Amino acid sequence: MISGLLLNTLNSFSPCVRFHFVFALCSAGSLLCKLFTPAHNLFVLALTTKASIDCVLIGPRDDNYLNCYIHHVTQNGGLYKRPFNEGFEETPMLVAVLTYVGYGVLTLFGYLRDFLRHWRIEKCHHATEREEQKDFVSLYQDFENFYTRNLYMRIRDNWNRPICSVPGARVDIMERQSHDYNWSFKYTGNVIKDVINMGSYNYLGFARNTGPCQEAAAKVLEEYGVGVCSTRQEIGNLDKHEELEKLVASFLGVEAAMAYGMGFATNSMNIPALVSKGCLILSDELNHASLVLGARLSGATIRVFKHNNMQSLEKLLKDAIVYGQPRTRRPWKKILILVEGIYSMEGSIVRLPEVIALKKKYKAYLYLDEAHSIGALGPTGRGVVDYFGLDPEDVDIMMGTFTKSFGASGGYIGGKKQDLCTLCFILLPGFLFSVCSAFGREMLKRNIGVVVVGFPATPIIESRARFCLSAAHTREMLDTALKEIDEVGDLLHLKYSRHRSVPLLDRPFDETTYEETED
Repeated sequence: MISGLLLNTLNSFSPCVRFHFVFALCSAGSLLCKLFTPAHNLFVLALTTKASIDCVLIGPRDDNYLNCYIHHVTQNGGLYKRPFNEGFEETPMLVAVLTYVGYGVLTLFGYLRDFLRHWRIEKCHHATEREEQKDFVSLYQDFENFYTRNLYMRIRDNWNRPICSVPGARVDIMERQSHDYNWSFKYTGNVIKDVINMGSYNYLGFARNTGPCQEAAAKVLEEYGVGVCSTRQEIGNLDKHEELEKLVASFLGVEAAMAYGMGFATNSMNIPALVSKGCLILSDELNHASLVLGARLSGATIRVFKHNNMQSLEKLLKDAIVYGQPRTRRPWKKILILVEGIYSMEGSIVRLPEVIALKKKYKAYLYLDEAHSIGALGPTGRGVVDYFGLDPEDVDIMMGTFTKSFGASGGYIGGKKQDLCTLCFILLPGFLFSVCSAFGREMLKRNIGVVVVGFPATPIIESRARFCLSAAHTREMLDTALKEIDEVGDLLHLKYSRHRSVPLLDRPFDETTYEETED
């Protein structure tokens, strides 16, 4: 389908500017009639739309991975036997060396400019702390402060852009200029109209100000207001809260669910309630910052396993059982495995069948973050568990957000009722020396908004451009985006992948059929 066309254009791009795609193609399901029921809120609209995903592109083309749709998986604790390929192409040595050298040169010049500023030789004082600020505690550590002043500010204009419209399929961006090296911005009054929005999480196309979503949201605001100004334990519990939690639990296929007002806090504040000192957390090395923060706040011992590497995870599980806690050698109170359904920076899918098999084998607990997979992955949009055809009861805690697919805010956790009842009462800057910044600017010149990500959010030589596709995008928008991406790739000399591209089909594209291609 669309994935085949995208591969033809993007297959030859450099891994140093890796592209992340998440497809969410929605179609009306048998429950569509519920969309117009007054008793259902905006979230019902999201849940009653059948969602499916064709593929997740995670690097160079891999037919075995992209063209197979998984239907048969083991559910008895055995390891998943079918091939699970992830095509991440290594950065060419020359590109890596040049990137490190360039980054090092800019770092050296940054220290030199700091020295010149200290002795008031440097005429530009924008990076110097003002006198009235010197009595305040520093917001950053030494290197973070240095990085922000000397490196990040060079590309700050490309790392965030103000919009003045709904972040739907197209978006209006406010034009701004800077005369002090991006330390401050001045708005010109002009607006860049109709920019194709490929930088927002809007998988199912619900981010719009017209239609059933807007009408449902407006009605809820009129009836309940914008907030309750109290905690749920006191007088802030509404019938809609309970209705939402029951709906989430039913949708996930679990006993109970709890809703929260912020997706990041759902992870960072609940993990400390699940584990504490004397417990062990096994975390994927590419887990989101909210999972990392929650693990650190918990006080538990943290050990990191290689991304999606089941051998690495099993080794840590074996060592944890054999050796126990450091010094005392006592058994761990709990062993909690933290993984994500879809890793947003890599675009890879967790090897959930194998994780569950290891979890059962070594009697550990599993915490699954489905922020990017819920609503956009699986035959019925129920996330990575649905994608692999597994039993939701095999996952102890299922977490997700309402922002990426459902056009709302907040997050949830779901699982066994007893666990959640117990839980209820327990109370950076981007990468610099890379063509990714130029890629973002060139795409905006062509009226296409993209997200570019780099160090320290990614390794220095693995900066990337992220394209978030939405069901609201039309075929014409995607064709335009592909054409411009192809041109910018030539302009910036990004097409030095060692994988050959696949020629386009001679016949007209038919969205109702899917044809597998062979190397």
